Amino acid sequence: MDTRNLWPDFTIDKIRSPKTILQEQADFLKDRTKGIVYGKVVTQTLTDNTISHIFRIIAPKIGHYAYDLFAVYNNAELYPVNLNVFDEDELVSKLSSVLDIGKDKYGFDAHNEEEFTLALSTIFRADTTKRVIQNLYSLSLD
Repeated sequence: MDTRNLWPDFTIDKIRSPKTILQEQADFLKDRTKGIVYGKVVTQTLTDNTISHIFRIIAPKIGHYAYDLFAVYNNAELYPVNLNVFDEDELVSKLSSVLDIGKDKYGFDAHNEEEFTLALSTIFRADTTKRVIQNLYSLSLD
């Protein structure tokens, strides 16, 4: 039996995936707070082949307290991503002004990297997010 490589010639370009963008932002938060509070991206594959990324804010000095800020869901196509915030009316209101409601009326859809980074900026600049970070930072100094 003849064994041959059946794959075509192709190049693999490095694309900034949603997970990469989230991890960059987690690293920026750590730098901004000098590690007192930091972001962590928890990634898992769900049973329907969806990839889930939870953006968690961690305060290591108070028992590694973790605050789940939002979750992003995508598949192997990378975009669109579906973005869901956890129990924050302000964040939902702000996201609804920059993104479409998700295709299943669940969360918000970002169709490309530009929309995704706009959504992240909206979440990170929201008063709710800044308040959570400030409170965890202050609690960590006690």
